[in-house]
Parts: sequence; structure tokens; C-alpha cells
Amino acid sequence: MEVNVKGFFLCAHRVLPTMLSRRSGRIVNFSSGAANLPIESADDFLNSSYMASKAAVHRFSEALAMETRTYGVSVFAISPGTVTTAMTREAFASYGDDEDVWSPPELAADLVARIGSGALDAYSGRYIHAVHDDWRTWSRD
Repeated sequence: MEVNVKGFFLCAHRVLPTMLSRRSGRIVNFSSGAANLPIESADDFLNSSYMASKAAVHRFSEALAMETRTYGVSVFAISPGTVTTAMTREAFASYGDDEDVWSPPELAADLVARIGSGALDAYSGRYIHAVHDDWRTWSRD
């Protein structure tokens, strides 16, 4: 909670005054599909604090988007997918090198660049999954 929720709150608190005064800006918070995954057994590798914190990031982003919309600020919660790191390799070790599990990090970077361009401002407040959502085809309308 300290990192995943408070960290995003403090970052937004720091940048919002400038964004509100100039009446434009974009905030991208990193969430996770874990915010929405069903808990199927006690053996699930994702723990309650992680899942709850990512759900909080999603809802915080959604609420902040509504609160700042009239000031020209867009806010998004995105999931980069399951990117290979030391932590995810350990957590998802049973999946090995299954290409359907791992997400290329460039995909999340492309999504952030598209958000930064303003092309997705109409979708402010949305949770966007870099892998599973078809954000490349979404229009400005």
C-alpha cells in the first residue's frame, strides 16, 4: 500500500497544481491485471496486499480522472502485462518460457507514448491493459 497507493497519490499531488493551472496534463499510473483477477485458491501466487493495492490504483485513477476532467487533465491506470523481471520470473516460474504469459516491455512503452500524444484522452479514467486491450485502434472521439 505504501508504494502502490501512497506513491501514486504523492506523485499526483505534486504535479497536479501545475497541470490544473495550465489546464492540461496526463497522468499514467501503473496498475495490474491482478486488480481484477479472481482468487481461485489459497495457493494463488498474488497476495491480498498486492491485489488490493492495484485495485486501489485503478479506482484512484478513475476518480482522479473525473475530478480533473474539466481542467483538461487526463488520468489513466495501465497494466503493462507480465513483463519478465527477477520478481515475475520467480512468481511465474511454473510458466517457464511460455510466450503467451510474458509481455514485451516495449508494448507498455508504446501505450504510454500513445497516451502522451493525447490520442487516448477521450478514454481518461479507463484501465487499459497493454496486451489485452486494442488501444492502437481507439480513436480520439
